[in-house]
Amino acid sequence: MFYQRLAMAASAFAVILAGGALRAQPAPAEAAPPAAPALDADAASPCCTVPARTIVQIEISETVNSKASRTGQSFAFRLAEPILVDGRIVAPAGTAGVGEVVHAARARAGGKAGELILAARYLDLNGTRIPLRSLRYGRSQGADNSGAVAVGGMVAAAVLPVASVLGYLIAGGEVNIPAGTRAHAQTSAEITLAPAQ
Repeated sequence: MFYQRLAMAASAFAVILAGGALRAQPAPAEAAPPAAPALDADAASPCCTVPARTIVQIEISETVNSKASRTGQSFAFRLAEPILVDGRIVAPAGTAGVGEVVHAARARAGGKAGELILAARYLDLNGTRIPLRSLRYGRSQGADNSGAVAVGGMVAAAVLPVASVLGYLIAGGEVNIPAGTRAHAQTSAEITLAPAQ
């Protein structure tokens, strides 16, 4: 009988200890809220700055000539190669552009050749205008092509007779710039653009 009571007391004491141990355990911590996602450094910082006088390769989209074109008339061109900043495309090839016929005069009697001076004005990148200056035919390797307008690779600040300059571009004394002619211009001011998606 004594041993039976002793066993019962030991069991009760064990339960009390177990209960105390359970009560002594700290309550489980509430789940911490998920951490806010880290901001993408590229998304947070503006990108990308295209410096002034960056060379851009273009392709004239329509025929322009000294006989039919008029001074002040616009003509279309497109970006022939993408504009890159640190290897990232900020203006894709095919971006539309607008140029202006600065001067046009048809060939006249007495062997006077036609005259044509063109300028690249801007690229239209989804409503953002990228201002341009100068216009030279052929590809550029990055040389400084300063000057208001150029015809056939020669800078023109005024009317430029082209009889001996353009060669293959002259047909019957008229200056003819066919659609598809490659040329290059420059950005006229620094501009910041987002990378193309």
